[in-house]
Amino acid sequence: MDKGRLTPRQLVGADVALAAVVAFIVYGNLGAGAWTMSAAIPRWVGLVVVFTGLVPIALRRFWPVPVHAAALVSWLGLTAIGAGWEGLAAVLLTLYLVATTTPWRTSAVALAPALVISLAVVTGDFQVLACWLALGTTWTLGLLTKDRRETAALVQRQRSAEAVSAERLRIARELHDIVAHSLTLIAVTASVANHVAERRPEEGRAALDAIERTSRTALADLRRVLGMLRSGPDDVPLAPAPTPDELAALVRQTESAGVQVALVTDGIEDLPEGVGQSVYRIVQEALTNVVKHAAPAQCRVEVRADGTAVDIEVTDDGTRGHDGAPGHGLIGMRERVAHYDGDFTAGPAPDGGFTVRARLPYDRVDA
Repeated sequence: MDKGRLTPRQLVGADVALAAVVAFIVYGNLGAGAWTMSAAIPRWVGLVVVFTGLVPIALRRFWPVPVHAAALVSWLGLTAIGAGWEGLAAVLLTLYLVATTTPWRTSAVALAPALVISLAVVTGDFQVLACWLALGTTWTLGLLTKDRRETAALVQRQRSAEAVSAERLRIARELHDIVAHSLTLIAVTASVANHVAERRPEEGRAALDAIERTSRTALADLRRVLGMLRSGPDDVPLAPAPTPDELAALVRQTESAGVQVALVTDGIEDLPEGVGQSVYRIVQEALTNVVKHAAPAQCRVEVRADGTAVDIEVTDDGTRGHDGAPGHGLIGMRERVAHYDGDFTAGPAPDGGFTVRARLPYDRVDA
């Protein structure tokens, strides 16, 4: 619930208090002889009419339309004892709630008998005009309030849908990066291990060690991402999100798949958390593409930050040919960069190989 808004119970309590205040005013006026009741009507009957006529104010939030009908009937009874304007107060309050909670045609039907009854209970053209003005204004305000609430609810639903969509996209992108990178390294390394297992068993064991490390890292990352989908006091603490500090370990994983990587970094220690994670994932996906499309190859990774933006460049000299087709990996990198209103390019390098460049603006105060 939004701060500053009353709960349903508080609103009902306010209606009961309002009904009590109006009843007290009416009772005081009756006791002072402000209204002249018919001699044929016992005083106690008049008091019953007064208090029952104000009951709709207290009950209007439970059954708006039936309570409004009861308020119209009680208006006639209150008019008979000279308290017609107090009856109008109940009618106005119930009419407003009908207009804010029902279709406009229903509220228009509720307004029509109120206008007709006012002709019977109000005397004088000016008083009739004032009564109609009060009824019409109340009905119009109710419609406007209903429209405003529906618009606000629609905007909130749209924002919620957009938030859910963005979260799904973020998780899908994380899963793609983790699975694509890890399985690519595992597949390539396993292939190497299979070829050298008998002739060079020490290299086979090293490849198996690399597969084990990559698998454990992938499982930890998958556990962290899947943990985003649930929360609770009994959850086991999740692994932290990757940061640029882990780029060296990422490079070692990639080298185990037959790609020689030169890593150059500068000024990445104070990157904001979100930017740092995006940097890691962009480099990870770029290296995954090198392993998939260009291995064995040499690759150079440069990540430089100057306090306002971080520049990423991943270049390889692979000869297996990149077709530059926009797969999910390139799309994911582009989406990450777009989130920060940055620049992204990817394509064949002039002297062969493939180059990925990304620039992510950021503000150091967000760190």
